[in-house]
Amino acid sequence: MPGTEPEKGEGERRAERHPMARSTARPVVRLRSTAGTGVTYVTRKNRLNDPDRLVLRKYDPVAGEHVAFREER
Repeated sequence: MPGTEPEKGEGERRAERHPMARSTARPVVRLRSTAGTGVTYVTRKNRLNDPDRLVLRKYDPVAGEHVAFREER
């Protein structure tokens, strides 16, 4: 019949009930621009390799140039 969804398989139903847990070794971090424009990037980092605050040089569209983005906590 047009307009009806096909039946879901057992694996699809199980995935909806029990989504896979994310690892605590790779937390989601927010990077804020050091130029003071309020621009943020969201990324994941490996806590084992980078235990300190992450600093990446990325493009700030408000400032119009590449600046350092520092991890917020």
